[in-house]
Amino acid sequence: MSPKEVEFKNPMEHIGVRHNEDLKYILENLDEIPAKKSIKQTIERILSIKYSGENQLKSVSTSLDEIPGFPESIEELDLYSWVDSYDVSEELKDKIKETLDILTKGYELNELLSILTQKELEAENQFSGTELNAYFSHLSVAKNSATFWAPESEGGLNGIQYLNTDNLKSAQAVNWWKVLGCDCVAGVVGSMTATPFGGAIAYAGASAISVIMQL
Repeated sequence: MSPKEVEFKNPMEHIGVRHNEDLKYILENLDEIPAKKSIKQTIERILSIKYSGENQLKSVSTSLDEIPGFPESIEELDLYSWVDSYDVSEELKDKIKETLDILTKGYELNELLSILTQKELEAENQFSGTELNAYFSHLSVAKNSATFWAPESEGGLNGIQYLNTDNLKSAQAVNWWKVLGCDCVAGVVGSMTATPFGGAIAYAGASAISVIMQL
C-alpha cells in the first residue's frame, strides 16, 4: 500500500464493520436453510433477536423492506437494475456500477482492497454531504465484505465457515461476485439516512439472502 492508503481511514468504516458483525451473527444463528419465500423473514427474526439482546431495538429497525426484490434464481439477479432504481444522482449510480464492474473481475483480496482504497481516496473530490457518506459506506461494505468471504489463503475470513448447518450444497457453487455485489449495493439508500448503523443492516441482510438462496 502507498503511504496515503495506510494513513487514510474511511469515516464510514463502522458501517462495514457492523455489516460483518451482523452477517456473522446471521450465519451462526441459522438453524436450517429456510424456504426461499421465507428467507427474508427468517433473517429479520434473527437480527431482531440480536438487536434486542443489545438493547437497541427501539432505535434500530431490523426490517429489510428497503432491499429490492430478489428473483427466483441468483443468476437472474440484475444488480445494475437495483442501482438504477435508487433515488440518487446519476454520478453516484455510475460510481456504484464501477464497483460492480470491479467485483466481476475476480481479483484476489489484497489487489481488490487496494483498488477500493484508491476509490475511497478519490471520493471527497467527487461527492459531498449525504451522497459522500453513502459512497463511503458502500466502499466500506465492499472492502469488509470481500474480507469476510475471501478464503483464509488470501487473508480473508472464509465467512461461509460460520454457517451453522450441514444442510447446504458445496460453497463452490455460490456465485460470489453476486454476493459481494448484493453486499455493497443493498444498503445505499439506508446509508443516506440519519438512522443508527444506516444501511448496515440492509447490506448484511441482502448478503445473507444472496448466499442462502444458493445453498
